[in-house]
Amino acid sequence: MSDALEPALTLDTASPMQQLRFLPLALSGQRGFLAIHSDCPSIDPWPPYFTLPTDTLKLTAFSENGEKIWHRDLGPGVVPGVWFCPVYAFDLDDDGIDEIFLVNRSEPDHPLDMGSCVLEQVSASSGELISSLPWPKVRGTQPLSHLWRNFVNGGFSHGRKRLITAQGTYGPMQIQCWDPNFRELWSRKIEPEESGPMGSHMFCVLDIDGDGRDELFWGERLIDIDTGKDIWIADSEEWRGHSDIVQPFLDLKSGRWSVYTCRETAAPPEARGVVTFDDCGKELWGLRGLGHMHAGWAGRLCEDGSHLFYAFDCDSQKHYCFDRDGIQVDPGMVLNRSVPVDFDGDGLHELVYTAKEDRGNVVTRKGELMATLRGKPARFGKIMDLPGEQIVTWPKYERDGRIRIYALPTANDSAASIRRYEHPFYNSSLRLWAVGYNWRNLGGL
Repeated sequence: MSDALEPALTLDTASPMQQLRFLPLALSGQRGFLAIHSDCPSIDPWPPYFTLPTDTLKLTAFSENGEKIWHRDLGPGVVPGVWFCPVYAFDLDDDGIDEIFLVNRSEPDHPLDMGSCVLEQVSASSGELISSLPWPKVRGTQPLSHLWRNFVNGGFSHGRKRLITAQGTYGPMQIQCWDPNFRELWSRKIEPEESGPMGSHMFCVLDIDGDGRDELFWGERLIDIDTGKDIWIADSEEWRGHSDIVQPFLDLKSGRWSVYTCRETAAPPEARGVVTFDDCGKELWGLRGLGHMHAGWAGRLCEDGSHLFYAFDCDSQKHYCFDRDGIQVDPGMVLNRSVPVDFDGDGLHELVYTAKEDRGNVVTRKGELMATLRGKPARFGKIMDLPGEQIVTWPKYERDGRIRIYALPTANDSAASIRRYEHPFYNSSLRLWAVGYNWRNLGGL
């Protein structure tokens, strides 16, 4: 094994942590970074995984040079977990400085009171509160795991910015769209008895048809950002379940997008598996009759720039890899616990391993070791003015509170990689790093 690569930048939170989310920030022509961290493991609302908090959730902002700008402790009213407190960075007022949007509590003594939730708008440059409004109310008789599924996102309609808030995944679901003045443009509820699928842990926003207006991927349905109405529902007659993975991916030859899905819940059991749809919701290929497809991604791992597709069935513990035509292939290396990243800037992907014995290893498309990183890899993308994509790690098994950003010293950005960075979906995906499970999205671009 090679010696550990030295980080390009180290950010010191001065606080031990057992969870980290991370966001790049726009600070009036300069870059910045936001760490969302706690010395309590991330708490999930599913009762078998729910634990009582042992620490509070904290926000620490840094300049592009690694200097601490501000720090804020959200206090005991916020349960430290992504589903209780999504954090999203978006320059909604168009002043060149991001605002940070997060779900806080007006009654900190009652952290599980959904009625006291508020959406805060915070300055990324100072951490000061800009505005606050009540978080949309949801039906309060749901199970804990259904009730606490909060999302914040943003998009564009012919250049006009839109803020999206949403609640739910498995039961009653609702979505709201706001203009920069927080005037509600539309609101929609999706009831369990309606046809179509549940939500997903991923929530991409993308102009899939190139008409200048983004669309929302809510589970396996595509929603118009201007009206809140369905454009299409994939597999609407057969699939009513929840998909862990809903990942758009771009075909370079045709210029068209498609959508890769990994299905979790058995609704019905014979429909569960992996299914891919084109940009009109028409099925391209699929493999059904599988178990709980818990993890997966798309990545440009073929020499011609096309994608391979990974999926993990946590019921059978079986791993799957498909080519662009849906044919099962042998990738020649272990894909479990990996995420695609273009570490060398050639426009194709390498893999970084996030856990277990391979944690911190970066390998080529042939499985050859490129680098070993210190810490647990958390986020992967172009966040510094350096060639290639960077990898953010955090000290899960150390107590020094230091976040490290790694860049490959020999990286060189190709024309293909530059096209990726310049695509609107690239920045849209970076902004989602602290909402839901959206750290894999860039593999599709």
